Amino acid sequence: GERKAEGQQRVQQIRRSTERKLKQQSRTEEQRKMNQPKRKSNQALSEQIQAAHELWKAKQQRCMPDPIVDSSLSSLVRYVLQNRECAWHCLGVSKNATHVDVRKRYLELVLRLHPDKACDERALEAFKVVVNAY
Repeated sequence: GERKAEGQQRVQQIRRSTERKLKQQSRTEEQRKMNQPKRKSNQALSEQIQAAHELWKAKQQRCMPDPIVDSSLSSLVRYVLQNRECAWHCLGVSKNATHVDVRKRYLELVLRLHPDKACDERALEAFKVVVNAY
């Protein structure tokens, strides 16, 4: 009888300790899940800070702005039409850019400004400017 009672007590102790361990594991997993989105938001914030720093650095070095970065079609059209006199500025590349860089930028601009894709009337004019600049 005593052995059976001791065995049952031992089984209950093991169950309790196992339940405690499982609860602790689930708490740590919940804490980890709760902290994970914060890390993502911090990562997104650090990416925004890095992008802002690169923009500031480009302005400090007096680099030309990248017209492709701005996703608005109207601002891209406005940028191209304002810089139509200089082919380098129109394409948004520096004068020491390689032929590969110029071609890559040309293709990006042509795809965005193509009359079949862009519904804006001024986009056609900007498209012609980019083609002539290339």
